[in-house]
Parts: sequence; C-alpha cells; structure tokens
Amino acid sequence: MGLVPEKAVQIKSMDDGLRNRLWNCFVNVFFGLPDFEKFASFFLSPEEQFQRSFICNLFDKHFKIDVDDIQMNYDNLSFSKWRDTSVIEIRKILDKSEWNEIYDFIEFVINYLPKGDNRDSLIKEINNVLEEEKSGYRFLGSTLVDITDEEEMSVIKEATTLEDKLKVVSNHLEKSLKFYANRENPDYINSIKVKKLRSYLTV
Repeated sequence: MGLVPEKAVQIKSMDDGLRNRLWNCFVNVFFGLPDFEKFASFFLSPEEQFQRSFICNLFDKHFKIDVDDIQMNYDNLSFSKWRDTSVIEIRKILDKSEWNEIYDFIEFVINYLPKGDNRDSLIKEINNVLEEEKSGYRFLGSTLVDITDEEEMSVIKEATTLEDKLKVVSNHLEKSLKFYANRENPDYINSIKVKKLRSYLTV
C-alpha cells in the first residue's frame, strides 16, 4: 500500500528480518530432513552423519569454541535430541553475533556444502533473501561480496564464470575476490583491479 517506508540498503548492519530469514535458509537446507530417531546413536543415516559432521566442524572450525560439552551431550543423548540441542546453541550464538559474523557463518555453511545442486539452490535462495531484504551483499560463487558498485560486480561475475579455456584467469580472480570481500579488512592491494578485467573478457 506504500505506507511502510522503503528499506535502506543494509551495508554494515543487519535487521531482524534479514537475520531471521538467513537463519531459516540454513535450517531448511540442513534440518528439513526426516527424523531417524528410531536408530541407535551409533547407527546414523547418511543425512545424520552429515549433520553430525557439520555441527562438530562448525563449533570447532568456525565458532572456535570448546566442543567437549557438545561431544559429551552426543554420548549421552539420542542423535535427534543432541542435534536439536546443538541447533539451539547455534542460534544463541548467532543472536549475539555482529552483522559481519552472521555473514561469515552463512559463508561457512555454503563452503561446507559439496558443490552441486543443493549448494547452488541454497545460494540462489539466500541471494533472493538478500535482495528482498535490501542487503548490500550477494553471493558470487561461494564468496559473499559487497554489491554497491553494480558495474564492477557485473564484470567480476562474468570474469569468475569463464569457460575452461580461461580457467587459470578465472581461478585467480576467485582468489582475488576473497581478498576484496573481507568484511572487516578488505585487502584492496591484493584484490582484483576490476576496471582492468575487461581485457581478460575480450580474449
């Protein structure tokens, strides 16, 4: 109806709507699966094995917190109860996180998933949420980048999706893009010189 003011682009902030919808993307892809509670905790389905591995790696490699309590809970609880308890703990951590830490978490999730349709679908879903919620960031491949300069991002996207004949250049650009995308300390010296990319694209 036009009564609600249009959202401003979110660059160094994240409102509750964006925060919660990104969380929903994560829950849907990892835990929107059948419950295999009927099995003993040591006999896990492939889905449960993947979930357990992800949770342990998330706490250890991303949050970098002590996983002793998590492992103890796993030993004492059925898998589904341990998983649900872990998800609650993850949400508590994210509720206290800064905006850039939320994006780091989402990027960790994307890069943890093996390449394929599931990861591509999640990236597409997250990008839709980011666009609808006026976030100033988008995924290009598996890297989350600032998209405030649309012309530069268009060139980067084209360059990072080159065919095999330019795979070396494409790989170099992907690595450089990670320097550019650092949300705390962007490394512009090591990042790509975007305006010079057009010469690569016309090879």
